[in-house]
Amino acid sequence: MFRTTTEIWCWTTGIRRGRVGLPGSLPDTLYVEGVSPSYTNADVVFYLSTPTSCTDSAKVTVVKAALYTDTNNDGAIETEDSGEATYKGFEPGRILCVNGFGKDATTDYLAEIKPVVQPSLGNGTAKLEALLGGSYIKVWTTTDKTTEVTLPKTYDLSTENPPGSLYVDGIATGNVQLAWSYTSGAVTFQDKVAMLIIPTISYAPVSSNAYVWSSLPSLGVDDGTAFQDQIKDQGFKVTWFSDSSASDTNFEQCTLANYKNMINAGAFTVISHGDKGEHLAVYAEDSTNGQAACDTWRGGDTNLVTRHYQGFWCVVARSSWLTANWQSGMNANRTIAMWSICYSASDNPGTGEASVKEAAGGRWRSGYFNPTDMIEARDVNNKFLKRMNGTTDNARKRTAGEAYDGGTDYTSNLKMDGNNWTTLCPAPLADNAVFPDTAAGNRKGWGCIIFDTYMNQNNPASDALLKLSGCPTTDHRWFGNSDGVYGLGFDFDKTGGAGTTMRAVADKCRNDGGSKGRQMDGDRVTPSGDNREWSF
Repeated sequence: MFRTTTEIWCWTTGIRRGRVGLPGSLPDTLYVEGVSPSYTNADVVFYLSTPTSCTDSAKVTVVKAALYTDTNNDGAIETEDSGEATYKGFEPGRILCVNGFGKDATTDYLAEIKPVVQPSLGNGTAKLEALLGGSYIKVWTTTDKTTEVTLPKTYDLSTENPPGSLYVDGIATGNVQLAWSYTSGAVTFQDKVAMLIIPTISYAPVSSNAYVWSSLPSLGVDDGTAFQDQIKDQGFKVTWFSDSSASDTNFEQCTLANYKNMINAGAFTVISHGDKGEHLAVYAEDSTNGQAACDTWRGGDTNLVTRHYQGFWCVVARSSWLTANWQSGMNANRTIAMWSICYSASDNPGTGEASVKEAAGGRWRSGYFNPTDMIEARDVNNKFLKRMNGTTDNARKRTAGEAYDGGTDYTSNLKMDGNNWTTLCPAPLADNAVFPDTAAGNRKGWGCIIFDTYMNQNNPASDALLKLSGCPTTDHRWFGNSDGVYGLGFDFDKTGGAGTTMRAVADKCRNDGGSKGRQMDGDRVTPSGDNREWSF
């Protein structure tokens, strides 16, 4: 007989057939399976006896070497060998964003892992190693990242205890497989977990208003038209504030109220003249009436100046006015600001005014160091926004940072900067966007779709993610990190073998910000509004 029946099962074969009940008659060979860890060392005792009172005994320790993490990304780590632990080795596993500038300069994301050796042993070694993707991660002992754990890391259990938790930091994108093992002599037990390191998640502008300010018709409108054509099918409503003539005192849509309301833009472009640290906002006829109209337009604001300029009267907006009236709103709206005016990227040391581009604010900002014209600005707007809307470059430059690409293929006159992780609207990731993405086998598990942009949770996950056919799915849910949600997950039971098709619904998958957000671009190429489906 043996001391306890809760820690082992016995079989007559090595393929778990013919379970043996003990005490009882034994075959010549018995195969022992550990089903739960020992409480103490050598606490499972086998006794063998014969009718002639011959006896012998053997002691066994059932060792558990396990590694746990939040495999199904539901916010909890399950340390029982059921639920998510049954599929923790399958992709995608724990999803972790690369650290970056997604929200601010201090953005940092860590994934907790829990290595376990039971019972507590005073012999053997335990080892943590990366079987796949070791160069994509760093491991730390605490969340403040003061002590790094270099992999592979071996713990001598005769002199030290492994930590209860470690923290994984994603430093490059790709698949990772971590293994935790216990070795005693020639015997090794190993457990594995899968992880997926994805790019930093972007934010899209809050507002869906896109404005074109065009106050001097002689400068042309091609750059504004390019801006409109490339952004309108990514969920933006384009409005022009224009003045058809600078030879009168009627500013038409270019009113001071509309100028101030530019802070409500999710994206804008301005077509006008400019100089270092200032922007020429509106123009009137070359007369005392024109001068008076400009004085009235500016309303006595000392940072709005009436000036005679090249045969017109105009109102000059200093950068300090833009800082006071636009910057906070543009920053809050995560605006994409594209200045098609001369010197918009240059400050003025003589007056102490910052560049117009920086003064006005926004999450992503574009301007020119020197004089520019309609053709240069048109070409920049086309190239940049076609990259962002997925029309060019195989839809792999949808973020502002990728679209600018350090200035590659742009003129040296152009200056763009801001938060690289800015998109026009959400889309599935370019790589590793859906799971399972192939036949999953007849098993239980979890699946998901991962977006490149933080998402609005106002729509229930059960409406945003649908099962069209196939195996049972449950717990449709939004998931993400401390900054927001960027994916839709679900649990599935495919033990019956049914092929399954899922759909992420574009109208219910919208970017974070505001009351509604803009629809997902399911194929990553404008226009937005297409669903994303996949099967496994």
